[in-house]
Amino acid sequence: MRSWAIWTSPSAAPWPTLLLALREPLHRWIAALRWEDIRAVLILLAMSFLLLPVLPNRTIDPWDSVNPARIWLLAILIASISFGGYVAVRVFGQRLGIVMAALAGGLTSSTATTLALARLGQGAAASDRPLAARILISCVVMVVRVGVVATLLNAPLLADLWLPLTVGGSAFAIAALVLLFHTSGHPHPVIHAANPLELGMAIKLALAIGIIMLASQVVQDQFGSAGVLLVAAVSGIVDVDAITISVANMENSQLGAETAVQAIALAVGVNTLSKVAMVFWVGGARLGRYVGMGSAAALAAAGAALAVF
Repeated sequence: MRSWAIWTSPSAAPWPTLLLALREPLHRWIAALRWEDIRAVLILLAMSFLLLPVLPNRTIDPWDSVNPARIWLLAILIASISFGGYVAVRVFGQRLGIVMAALAGGLTSSTATTLALARLGQGAAASDRPLAARILISCVVMVVRVGVVATLLNAPLLADLWLPLTVGGSAFAIAALVLLFHTSGHPHPVIHAANPLELGMAIKLALAIGIIMLASQVVQDQFGSAGVLLVAAVSGIVDVDAITISVANMENSQLGAETAVQAIALAVGVNTLSKVAMVFWVGGARLGRYVGMGSAAALAAAGAALAVF
């Protein structure tokens, strides 16, 4: 009786009304997510609860760097962050608008988003500016992701990372806004993203994190800080999450804060340059110039902040 009174009280009355008002949007949102998406999430959740109790929660390699249970948890963390962007793209699609769609795509994967948008730029000169703006916005999200992940794993790193990341991210954002100012009337293509919580993708991400962690520790033992920076540069060609996780963990014991910050900054810089090259190669010179100029400004600004401070 008490629960019924709560739902029928004047203060609680707006809740049923709100649910009724949102019925149609909720139905559309659920319909936009395919059964394959929901099944992938359920399977991954089940696998996580089944795997974690049996995975060794200790390092299993001679270099004392690979902890299977921790790596799996980190992979699920990164995949879950990406899943937020994936859901936004699936549910809202074009209705997100150019800025929000790019933000969601960058949350899923800025590299994958860049490649998808570069492909859309083939032979579509009228879309070069809005496409370039979306690529640069996804780079803003990439910078934010790096800061969030590094801070979650090793909060003291933020003291040295926040300024170059803020300056670089702001430069990306300003360049994107300049391009957006001149995109009225141009088409805004849709981003097609893969579900980052599919079991296969989560396993690949976990393997990538484990390999980068192991490689970073091995080369650090053999070549010192220079080896870690080399691994950061190579891994940054494809992804920045794995190396960010690796050095954020290493900094606690073996790696100094300065080297950790340099490795993360190098990975972000190489990843940005690789995306510029990708855009030139796939999307053409005109789109590449727009993305290249915005990226060059962001890298120069972040580099100056890192060098001065």
